[in-house]
Amino acid sequence: MTDDESSKCANKKPERVASLLGASTEIIYRLGLGPKLVARSHECDWPKECLELPCVSRPRMDPNKMTSSEIDDAVRTFSARDEPVYRLQDKTLLELEPDLIILQSYCRVCAVTKSDIEESSACHQIPQLILKPNNLNDCLHDVLKVANAMGYPERGQRLYDTLRNRMDRAEDLGMSLCASNGGIRPRVALLEWCDPVMGCGYWLPELVTLAGGEPIFCAPSGGATPTISFQSLVQSKPDVVVLALCGFGITRTTQEVRKAWTPERIKEIQQACGDQIYITDGNFLFNRSGPRVVESAEVLL
Repeated sequence: MTDDESSKCANKKPERVASLLGASTEIIYRLGLGPKLVARSHECDWPKECLELPCVSRPRMDPNKMTSSEIDDAVRTFSARDEPVYRLQDKTLLELEPDLIILQSYCRVCAVTKSDIEESSACHQIPQLILKPNNLNDCLHDVLKVANAMGYPERGQRLYDTLRNRMDRAEDLGMSLCASNGGIRPRVALLEWCDPVMGCGYWLPELVTLAGGEPIFCAPSGGATPTISFQSLVQSKPDVVVLALCGFGITRTTQEVRKAWTPERIKEIQQACGDQIYITDGNFLFNRSGPRVVESAEVLL
């Protein structure tokens, strides 16, 4: 569904929506339209009431029983074979009779994609809204796209304005902090994975810049997440290291770092960054393209 098509959709408001992206599920609830949801993906876990919805997708592996390295190997194998990472529950989706499906097309690893849907006979005749957020601006504009597709553009504009104002305030504070430090920005290594070590991509480098830092080991704006060596991380001597592992909370991140990095390696990176290493909830913040990108910027401050 293009922007024009989502605008036309406003003339006929969907009443049974299947959201297959955590960000769009959060947007729908923030718009006050949660009752219109009839299905969610395995990734959709916030707000908590969405967990009561039928789940219509599952990963083709069990990440809860795998290490970071094993998960990475499995995903790379799926990609090399051009196979989907997730399995759609076609029968359940058909029974729910959605009149709109919302999904994404920017990352086959993070959530169900358009190509996954195309293999499902259950979805061919159902209108779809495809989101492709590559940067912060895209993340905020997706609020407008979802609201338009749902038929409530005025609610979308109000939410967008609120988020934009908060983002602008965070940016002002980041600039103020930078100025108070003589214009010197701390070099920040924001990591999305620990085994192998991955820097940050898409909208994450912008979050670091907005908060007054200089992102390192990052892709150009909107680019995919790069893989780096542990030694490169240590040798770069970052001022700050932020662990925001994709899909992992603080407890799981701590466990994965201890499995992947020996005590000697952990000490080595602590010494390299002057013990300025922080573990964050990458699942709750940072990795989602929804409204909580604003909270992510505020946390970095």
